[in-house]
Amino acid sequence: MGSHFPRDSPGCFSGQRVAFDSPESVRAKKIQEGTPSAGSRPRESVLRNDRTRRASRILRTYRARRESHRLGFTLLELTVVTMIIGTLATLVAPSVQGVRVRAQNAAATTDIRVIEAEIAVYIFENREPPVSLAAIGRAGIIDPWGLPYVYNPLDGEKKGPEGNARKDKFLVPLNSDYDLYSMGADGESKVPLSPTVSHDDILRALDGAFVGLASDF
Repeated sequence: MGSHFPRDSPGCFSGQRVAFDSPESVRAKKIQEGTPSAGSRPRESVLRNDRTRRASRILRTYRARRESHRLGFTLLELTVVTMIIGTLATLVAPSVQGVRVRAQNAAATTDIRVIEAEIAVYIFENREPPVSLAAIGRAGIIDPWGLPYVYNPLDGEKKGPEGNARKDKFLVPLNSDYDLYSMGADGESKVPLSPTVSHDDILRALDGAFVGLASDF
């Protein structure tokens, strides 16, 4: 059974040509009607790229401002940091000073031990202590505080309470052969160990059995 079309119907093939729209005319109609077409895609891509570039610029600007704030310091921050440094310096300074004093005491103790060994060699060779440190080539030796070591041979020296021999708090002589000591950081000393000015002396006692800080004897 066949289909019948009206003669004026678009589907009627009555021998006349049927006109079809070209692709260009279809695209033009779609643009006029507001329908997106393949030709409008490049424009959308351009707009999308432009938005992306603007977003990138905004992000870079934000990061630059954040970095500048991160590198800078406010007056309050500088004040806090200064206070912290001052507090740490106050706490650390006594410790540093204590380390320095201990190092100087150790150096003076070592010097006295070395001089004592050289005096022992001299006594072995000459059967008597040297008259001065110059006899063993130590005339110019100084302690860590820049003062000369004190050497006092006790051969024939009065060793009682009125003598010049170094004495402990009970006024008992520290040595029987010679005294050798540094007057310490204060540069002052007394014959007995009981006065405060003698507490920082580095000395030899018990004929060499003890060498160290007077306050530790």
